[in-house]
Amino acid sequence: MSRIRRPGLPWTLRLEARLDVPRWLSPALTLGALVVALVISAVILAIVGSDPIKVYVHIVGASLGSAGAISDTLVKATPLILTGLACALAFRMRLWNIGAEGQLLLGAWAASAVVLGPLLPAGTPAFVVLPAMLVAGRPGGALWGVVPR
Repeated sequence: MSRIRRPGLPWTLRLEARLDVPRWLSPALTLGALVVALVISAVILAIVGSDPIKVYVHIVGASLGSAGAISDTLVKATPLILTGLACALAFRMRLWNIGAEGQLLLGAWAASAVVLGPLLPAGTPAFVVLPAMLVAGRPGGALWGVVPR
């Protein structure tokens, strides 16, 4: 345990070692959080006049009901999953990245500018366009990450 006292502040910050958590507790907490979220959502849906069970069945059917729905779900979820992994990696290094969503959007905007703008001639093959999008997207997201610093 260490104490950090900053001059001029009326409080002291105390850092303590994390307690050991049993291995079974983490999945139980995750499952419990999921159940609580579904119950709270069901209450809100019932308040606004919807049937929560029908809504949940529709959500599952629309996202996992067919091969096309699964493909669409994965296409939309993959950038968000990768952004979350990037934040998790930064967090493990004790860095906070609060602008990851903006970095994702600005990187996508810069990569799209390569295709939608007059930067490459029409009919350029994909093996040239995709690396050009990567070359444009990386600095687009990186520049947005510089803003908070």
